[in-house]
This record gives sequence, C-alpha cells and structure tokens, in this order.
Amino acid sequence: PTVFQPIDKDNCWSTELTCEDCIADDCAWTGSCLPSCDMIADIACFDNMTRTRFDGYPLVSKVEAVCSEASINALDSKTCSQMKGDCSACVGTTKIDGSSCVWIENVGICSIDGGMLGPATTSCGDSGVLVENPTNGPTVFQPIDKDNCWSTELTCEDCIADDCAWTGSCLPSCDMIADIACFDNMTRTRFDGYPLVSKVEAVCSEASINALDSKTCSQMKGDCSACVGTTKIDGSSCVWIENVGICSIDGGMLGPATTSCGDSGVLVENPTNGPTVFQPI
Repeated sequence: PTVFQPIDKDNCWSTELTCEDCIADDCAWTGSCLPSCDMIADIACFDNMTRTRFDGYPLVSKVEAVCSEASINALDSKTCSQMKGDCSACVGTTKIDGSSCVWIENVGICSIDGGMLGPATTSCGDSGVLVENPTNGPTVFQPIDKDNCWSTELTCEDCIADDCAWTGSCLPSCDMIADIACFDNMTRTRFDGYPLVSKVEAVCSEASINALDSKTCSQMKGDCSACVGTTKIDGSSCVWIENVGICSIDGGMLGPATTSCGDSGVLVENPTNGPTVFQPI
C-alpha cells in the first residue's frame, strides 16, 4: 500500500559535519553543510550531482571526488580573492589547474570565475565611471575605488555612509550578492519620507529589522505550522518554503513561499523494491 514516509534533512544543518559527512548524508556543501544547493546562488555549492575533475577515476568515490573539488575551489577562491583591487596582479595569478584568475571589472574584484558577479576578463584596461565635474567643467573619467568597503571594522552606518552595501558585513555592491538581503543607498525602506530620519539611518534600521525577522523565522525550520504562525516585526507572518522545507521572511530565490500548510511530496520508489511510497518534500 501507499504509505507516508517523512524525509529528515535536519541533519544537514549540523555545524559539526565535515564535507565528507555532509555529502555522504546527501546534503550540500558550501564550506558548511545545508540541505540543498537550491538554497544558495552566488557562492560555489557542491552535492552528489556535482560534476568533478575526478569523475571516472575508479579508485575515487563520489564523496571523495566532490569534497576534493570543493577543497580545490576553496583554495583557488582564497588565492584569487587576495588580488582584489589590482587587475594585473589578478590575471597574473594562476589557479591549481594552471588557468588564471579573472578580473570582474564592474565590481573591481578578482575571482575564480565571473558567475553572478558580472562579466569576467583575463586582460586589463582602464575602468571607471563617467562623472560630472563638480566645478561644472567637462565630464571626466574617474576610477572606482571601493577598497574601503571591504573593511571588517565598518558598522552598517559607516558602510552605507561610504556608499557601500550591507549584508551583515560591508561589501562594494549589492550586485555581488543574490540570495541574501542586501542594503545600500538605493534601498527603499519603510522609513523613507520621515523628515527626521536620514537615508543612512533608514537603510540601517531596515537592515536591522530584516536581520531580526530572519532570525525569528529561521528558528522555525522543519515545522510549517509553527513557521506560518510566527509573526515578523510588521505583524505579517513568516513564510514556508515548501521545496526546501525551511521557514523564511520571504521566498526570494529559494522557491515559492506560502502562509498555509498542507501535505505535499513526491512519489518515490521504495529502495527495497517494495511499493511506491509517498515521501514529503
């Protein structure tokens, strides 16, 4: 007969798991373990579906192949990222496979690939923005210098005042991040239009509320009813993201979000060749 069989992915959130433990448990690895690569978009993620340079080696298991690929990616990322702010040094730096790091001009950083950050290049040239001369003279070419945005000592207020972006730490641009909330001087907030609230105060207040709401909702993971019964600071409820089984402040890139709960799942084959069973997602 058809039976209802729950999937337990709570183990994937353990901070004690190594890459090998994580992949062996059919979870995903980004430097820490999580249930699915569908939950992350702008950093490298590895799971049992990842194609690696070690696939086909008869003495290398899939777990070993995936975690070796993840280790190489982490080493290459560290090597390339140290070249931030210097295109020539960046493209002159080689990765483990002998290819060079790439320069992402629109955000002025060195990376292992362009990815979601923008077009990548292995050649250097002038980069900057055309700005109006403040003395009403001709338009001039002014290089972009955003090194200050990488400081780990900046508060949200310092970061936004320096025309950087805030995600809980400071970075040059929200264009560099996709799957977590990012705030900058272009962010619309619930405080816009308040005459006594500066733009910096409005943005950082919005960021603080978002962080508190995120913490509140994320604690309800694994329980749809508890999730949608939990309210955020503005009085609206947290939302349940059914395809990954987590509670969030909104769906975003993680998938469709709902404020109502019900049985859902997929039909899967019983691993013991028994009848098809209903297994919730």
